[in-house]
Amino acid sequence: MGARSVRGVQLEQPKAAIMGEQGMVRLEYLGEYSGRWRGAATCLWYEFPSGRRTQWVDKRDAEHLLAQRGPVGEELFRRA
Repeated sequence: MGARSVRGVQLEQPKAAIMGEQGMVRLEYLGEYSGRWRGAATCLWYEFPSGRRTQWVDKRDAEHLLAQRGPVGEELFRRA
């Protein structure tokens, strides 16, 4: 993306996040039900269907997902 002008001031537009550009991490979903989670850094959606508990996620989103807790404080993700 390039720069754009607003009222004569050049503004640099942020680059779109490219999945995995800084690496990928394999996570395992430990929740009871299948789920769909959005990464905080990239805003990408990750689906963990009941038949596939592990998935590659963008490294920038991994720490946010690892910090997620269930209703009684149990962890919902771990590194696979």
